Amino acid sequence: MSDINHAGSDLIFELEDRPPFHQALVGAITHLLAIFVPMVTPALIVGAALQLSAET
Repeated sequence: MSDINHAGSDLIFELEDRPPFHQALVGAITHLLAIFVPMVTPALIVGAALQLSAET
């Protein structure tokens, strides 16, 4: 089990590494959008199906 081949690893960062700030910021924004879009989309679809006005 200790004969694991590490030569073919395509990792950019190791376990304890920290990415540069700009890469971390882009990753954080991507995660926020990945959370926000699935929460808002069903409400927009249901609202359109019920023909709700923009004021409601």
